[in-house]
Amino acid sequence: KIPVIIKNNDKYAQSCFLDKLLYCRLLKRVVNGKNKYYVQITFEGTPPKKHKVGGENEIGVDIGTSTIAIVSDNKVELKILAENIEINEKEKTRLQRKLDRQRRANNPNKYNADGTINIENKEKWKKSKSYVKTKLKLSNLQRKIAEKREQSHNILANSILEIGTIVKVENMNFKAL
Repeated sequence: KIPVIIKNNDKYAQSCFLDKLLYCRLLKRVVNGKNKYYVQITFEGTPPKKHKVGGENEIGVDIGTSTIAIVSDNKVELKILAENIEINEKEKTRLQRKLDRQRRANNPNKYNADGTINIENKEKWKKSKSYVKTKLKLSNLQRKIAEKREQSHNILANSILEIGTIVKVENMNFKAL
């Protein structure tokens, strides 16, 4: 048995642990270069309600490349998808350029005169300590961006479901976008 710590003010977690436990799964995530382990628990029955769910209202959703339009009988909204991520994207491109400069400085014989990679050179790539640190920073930043994007999409999905539960989405060819 593993002791479980639940916060006193977390009513959702307290109501979850009233049901019978079905499965436990260990998840390993790399955070700041260190392995972190999490337990994912599956309970029997239906999950407790966490958000207000709108009635049987119909909602129309039009998804664009960077925005989403939401239309219902009493509400019209145009929202930007994952709007708080732009700042981190600039930092990501800065770190990618830094990595490329470090890679080129450590391996000058692996590149042709025009800057392309010399595929005939089969030597192992040299990685400096600062290169490894920069790569770790970049991977951590990419993890944070992905988590923020997923969290933003989940918040948006919950806000759509608060308006109504019958969601109609325009048929789109996402490959053509």
